[in-house]
Amino acid sequence: MSLSTLAVSVSAGLLYSLCSSHAAEASKGVDLGIGSGDSHRPNILVAWRNTERILEVEVLVRNRGTEQGRGSLVLDLCNQAGETLYSTKPVVVMVPAAQNGGEDGAIVQSKGFRMMNLMFDQLDRQHQRYKLRAHIETDGSDLDPTDNVAAKSFNADSRALPDATQFYRYQFVNRSDEPLDATIRLDNTPLPAGWIVEANPKPGTVLHLKPHEVLTGHILVKTPKTIDEGKYSDFLVSLLDSNGRVVDKDEWYLVATDRPPEVSEPTITPRPDGSFAVNAIAYDPICGIKEASGVQVAYSLDDGATFSTRILAYKRGNFYTKTWFEAVLGPFAPGVKMKSTVTVENNAGIVKRFELLPQTVLVANLPNQERLP
Repeated sequence: MSLSTLAVSVSAGLLYSLCSSHAAEASKGVDLGIGSGDSHRPNILVAWRNTERILEVEVLVRNRGTEQGRGSLVLDLCNQAGETLYSTKPVVVMVPAAQNGGEDGAIVQSKGFRMMNLMFDQLDRQHQRYKLRAHIETDGSDLDPTDNVAAKSFNADSRALPDATQFYRYQFVNRSDEPLDATIRLDNTPLPAGWIVEANPKPGTVLHLKPHEVLTGHILVKTPKTIDEGKYSDFLVSLLDSNGRVVDKDEWYLVATDRPPEVSEPTITPRPDGSFAVNAIAYDPICGIKEASGVQVAYSLDDGATFSTRILAYKRGNFYTKTWFEAVLGPFAPGVKMKSTVTVENNAGIVKRFELLPQTVLVANLPNQERLP
């Protein structure tokens, strides 16, 4: 699907001009960039890969040029103001020429670290907005550097309601010690019928940012009285410097749906060491299961007076088709009684809840280690 570029403002709203996502023929040279997935959002996938809670981020890097490309991929975890909280070490990427498979791209796996894991966990628990920014630095020249940076937002209000105004606030910061002359650019996938967009600052606005100054802008989407299930648009707002290079990006995925995710009945299984395995199979064909923390289990050891929460680890799948999740609770001492609830959330913020059967630890051959409270 092609992207449409927000061009100029007219009295009836905003005029959109379509631009092809890539040329019919590969350009001569190297053209690395961050690709888009089946959802047409930037292909930056967050997953808890195993029960050791090792975070892994998968990024699609493609090459639309005629020559093999080499570059370094860095991921930044940013807060709502665009300030970098944590950055990964560069990962070297080699992508063949477009005609040799580069158009499809290569999946790059970037391992996270404990501190980054803790930051994700804290942001999700507090339901704070954040984004992941992926940047591929091409060795040598790059034919189109504007797509070398991509961002994917999390914990944003992504559900479009009928006959309503949806609002997204974004922020960019001039991270340098020098003034910055910049321009705002706004791209989006084609708008569903009747959706009207307003942006401030308007695309093409020239800005002068002082060192470390924060720019705040917003996007408004007005929907008609009737909206079709599954319709969406993904908005990509960019801050460009005076040379047209991307300083930063933000993203807002807006989808019309009232359907909860598809979930098999979660199971809880006692294990010989006094722990419990919690398993679920979930997916959402319209907007996907929320990444990183969309499937959780809350459990109580004091008859519901207090609860602790554990994120179910992603095992396999792509969040849009059947995806397997698992968590291990405990081990606990013999006689401990536990109540637990599994919740599954999609990217529109719709949650499905399951009360699991109460459990009691009857037999436990616990290893000589500290038990979880």
